[in-house]
Amino acid sequence: MKSFTILIIAFIVLSYLFVAGCTQSSTSVQYRDDELINAIFNSEDKLITIMNNAGSHANNQEWAEMKIDSQNLESEARAQYDNIDKITPISPDLTTAKQKYLTALGYIEEGGRIGQQVADAVLRGNISEAENLADELTKTTREGGNYFDQTNDALPERYKSGTESTLTVTAVKTSA
Repeated sequence: MKSFTILIIAFIVLSYLFVAGCTQSSTSVQYRDDELINAIFNSEDKLITIMNNAGSHANNQEWAEMKIDSQNLESEARAQYDNIDKITPISPDLTTAKQKYLTALGYIEEGGRIGQQVADAVLRGNISEAENLADELTKTTREGGNYFDQTNDALPERYKSGTESTLTVTAVKTSA
């Protein structure tokens, strides 16, 4: 009877240990910091290329091509926003940089939409409307560029290695 009691006690202790081991929660978090940083840098490169193309087409008064670039800019900025927004969890010290970058993407997406309107106005021959929209486009993309810079400023030192934004905003000439 004594060995039976010891066996039952041992069984109960093992049961408690098993239950405690199965219900213990892990406190370590797997941050996706490198994925976020790579996504931001790749995104910025793509967007700057599209913006440079749109600016070049505008300067050459190639309005149909500028409109296509602006459509591409709007859709690429939206896709990059959706992609980067989903990258979680991240280290707390990257939260501000991520939010600044998402804000920049919102401005750049809006710039793509306005760029299409500028091109449409010029193609319709409404230069006055195009000039007003071009002013709005310049302000919007400049604000997006400011948020690109704020993103770089908000990055922790471990990610800073010559990460200056190469976005240059120039006014769009709308004369036909």
